[in-house]
Amino acid sequence: DAEERANILGRLKSADLSGEEREFIVHELLSPQDPEAIAAAVTSPELARQVYLVSLMAIEVDTEAEKTYMENLADRLGLSDADVADIHARLK
Repeated sequence: DAEERANILGRLKSADLSGEEREFIVHELLSPQDPEAIAAAVTSPELARQVYLVSLMAIEVDTEAEKTYMENLADRLGLSDADVADIHARLK
């Protein structure tokens, strides 16, 4: 929703992203797609981690739908359980 988009854009300013990574995330944010479509456009493991991280920062995962979305996104991005755990730990 609009609040989550604003949250993502605000956090992107402080994220350690290349111009290409930031542009990709902003593009996806403005034209949201399902996790499979997002993952298809990801070109590197680092970008996959960044996409997951920014999504996690923007979404308060407090519903089953959001939990399922994040699980599907991680799966489609090819992130291991260890990758996901590391990303979650970085946000604590």
